Amino acid sequence: MDVDWWKRAAIVAAVVLVTLVVARLADRALTRRLKHEPQAMTRYRVLRRSLVAAIIAFGVLSALLVIPGIRAVAGGILASSAVVGLVIGMAARGGGEQPAQKQQPVQQQPAKVAPVPTEDDPVDQAQALEEWIRAHSKG
Repeated sequence: MDVDWWKRAAIVAAVVLVTLVVARLADRALTRRLKHEPQAMTRYRVLRRSLVAAIIAFGVLSALLVIPGIRAVAGGILASSAVVGLVIGMAARGGGEQPAQKQQPVQQQPAKVAPVPTEDDPVDQAQALEEWIRAHSKG
């Protein structure tokens, strides 16, 4: 085995070790913030495990970028996981409220109806309607 192989193996081992330490620190930090309600415990446990899994996956794939034969595959997986992470983050953020709650109640005033023109001429009726629309349009 050549020297380059050992260097790459040492880098991979170091990155995986650092990844595991970071994952453990993140797990401990989240564990300290646990609440004692059963629903909150379940949510935090799922969050902790998901975060630890994501950190480990990111670290291992980053470590594999050092190996030339696997670099393209690891880079592709990292890039696609970044896109998936963005989509999940945007979906999770949402709007914080339901769409029905976002809408402000509209203060509607009763429509003012102009008297119907008494002219029998359709041109006069069309002109009266046009004047009424211009007078009551908000533009």
